[in-house]
Amino acid sequence: MGCDVNDLPVRCRASFRVQAHNEMGRGPWSDVASIEVVPYETMHNIDFSDISLGEAIGEGAFSVVHKGVWEGMDVAVKRLKVQYVEEQYAEEFRKEVELLSHLRHRNIVRYIGASLMAPDLCVLTELADGSLSDMLYGANKAKLRPHRVLAFAKHIAKGMKYLHNLRPMIIHRDLKSSNLLVDANMVCKISDFGLSRIKNESVTKISGMLGTPGWSAPEIYKQDKYTEKVDMYSYGVVLSEIVTGEKPYSGLNQMQIAFATVYQGQRPSLPDSCPKPLRSLIKSCWDSMPQKRPGWDKILDALALLEASPWTQTKGDAPGGVG
Repeated sequence: MGCDVNDLPVRCRASFRVQAHNEMGRGPWSDVASIEVVPYETMHNIDFSDISLGEAIGEGAFSVVHKGVWEGMDVAVKRLKVQYVEEQYAEEFRKEVELLSHLRHRNIVRYIGASLMAPDLCVLTELADGSLSDMLYGANKAKLRPHRVLAFAKHIAKGMKYLHNLRPMIIHRDLKSSNLLVDANMVCKISDFGLSRIKNESVTKISGMLGTPGWSAPEIYKQDKYTEKVDMYSYGVVLSEIVTGEKPYSGLNQMQIAFATVYQGQRPSLPDSCPKPLRSLIKSCWDSMPQKRPGWDKILDALALLEASPWTQTKGDAPGGVG
């Protein structure tokens, strides 16, 4: 039985024994050992002076991401652009940090710690090899074969199901290829919760214009009240990216994208090579009516059926676009 310490809940102690296996059979069990996952207050409040800050590797509207080293560990350091904020927003930042410290899932970027004092407000996470966007559009872009398309689709769906099943629920609201990291083992992980919102069980809908044009659902453009179904819409757009290797609505500006999405019902094009079950899944995710978009269980069931199809049997990724 395998166990990943990153999947253990915060504030717990896990006991285990180890048994060696080789061609001669099984060896004796070891003595009982234990791992302690220490609390947020002692583990996650990091002194910024202990971080060796390296080159910038990304930038968003509210932060800059640097490579860094902390206690000998390679990390990603997301440093806020605006450091001195009103106490209300500083408290929101601290709450967001505490929320992140409790997340444990294979397909969620691993949170390490944070500096909670201005002018060094920042969040530390694991450092991935790159993003899905890098793979699709970077200098060394790869042609993702069907089995890889399906694997990434499952990774993202499982991570999002975890976020939506939390209480209070986390709605990402900015799911896109540049916010999906890929590690050395080709595991896709959801990152960047800067635009996420905690959804209380007593609140069914929220409002406000956020997200990224091209990936945002029509109800966000219209600044209507919306639910977690906005993430299913963005997921459908991400699937189209993986299948086509093309950014959605390339060549259009933000106003044109909004008009095409809301009033013309346009969606990214899909190639003829996209199998009908996957095409149907993608189209259901970006349905203009949120209530018609599938939940994560239905999405994962559809992906499981695709896994057994001949379409997924081609192995290997190669340079030169996606087909």
